[in-house]
Amino acid sequence: MNCLKKECKIKKKTGIYYDGIRKFLKAYIFMIKVLTKIAEELSLGRSPVFAVIAQTDKSTPRKAGSAMVMTQDGQCVGTVGGGAVEFEAQTVMRLMLEGTAPGAAMNEYNLKPDETGNICMVCGGDAVIMFTLILPTDANRQAFADAAARFYDNADSWLVIDLKGEEPAQFSYTSGEPENADFQYALVYKESSRITLPLTQAGKVYIFGGGHVAQALVPVLARVGFICAVYEDRPEYATKELFPDAKELILADFNTIDEYITLTNNDYVIVVTRGHKQDYNVARQALGTPVYYLGCMGSAKKAAIMLGKLREEAGFSAEDLHRVIAPIGIADCGETPEEIAISITAQLIQYRAQKSGHVKKKSELIHG
Repeated sequence: MNCLKKECKIKKKTGIYYDGIRKFLKAYIFMIKVLTKIAEELSLGRSPVFAVIAQTDKSTPRKAGSAMVMTQDGQCVGTVGGGAVEFEAQTVMRLMLEGTAPGAAMNEYNLKPDETGNICMVCGGDAVIMFTLILPTDANRQAFADAAARFYDNADSWLVIDLKGEEPAQFSYTSGEPENADFQYALVYKESSRITLPLTQAGKVYIFGGGHVAQALVPVLARVGFICAVYEDRPEYATKELFPDAKELILADFNTIDEYITLTNNDYVIVVTRGHKQDYNVARQALGTPVYYLGCMGSAKKAAIMLGKLREEAGFSAEDLHRVIAPIGIADCGETPEEIAISITAQLIQYRAQKSGHVKKKSELIHG
């Protein structure tokens, strides 16, 4: 009975966050498919139609940045929400392909069921969707080829959409740190002639320890777009055979990590070494950097002991220690390496989504 109560409590507490994770993860996976399909169509000299949610208000099936493409043969990749709103969007896209509608449009959709002008949905919000035919110009081909090819680069990147009335939009791709203030993690739409659509965020996941959990974790993280680096001090646990999905393997001492890597405020650290001593040494060093996420595996008792040492021996403040997520993962409900890997990945998706403005502030995310 107690286990059932605990399970119900966990589900109730985390339900809204799991829903947010699913939506963000679907949008992320759809985006690479949309970019790849558009790049493919343009390379063949064909003109697909692109739709992206530019703005939302209140409850909607998908948030700003969700996108869909329709090819000349009517194939659709991606989504702008499903149901009636997607039916309406696909109708607009077909008319553009047929040439019976302008080459670009910005349409507003009312998703309230009891108001004039609605499209019979019960979500209760509003959405603005931008539609445009994508011409196979050299600039557009280059933009989407770069966006698709560099989707997993360790860099901030954006797709820039320039609108000129009802003419098909022009696209460009940019990465790095542009000076233009309009380039933000959140999609920028100000009823102007430009939309900046964020694609990727800089940041690497450093996994300290190459044991069973790390081996289960890396392929799951890589599948959802995280760039992984495995850091180990044992040669036999830092091999490409064990970690084919890792972008980097670092064979080095746990006591001097700053000699081998530089942790930034875009990076994630996951501590799953083979022992308490190594966990403490890594956590102590990572806590002295601006790393965005720092999580340590272990029981609540182990976490309390380590946090106590970080406070008493290393001199970290309560505010510093609040940055440490221990035990790591969502709801502390994983037991096997595979379950723990999914739990950790879900939490990292939350933090990534929070950084891009898709979920609540970092202090409100669910920990173990």
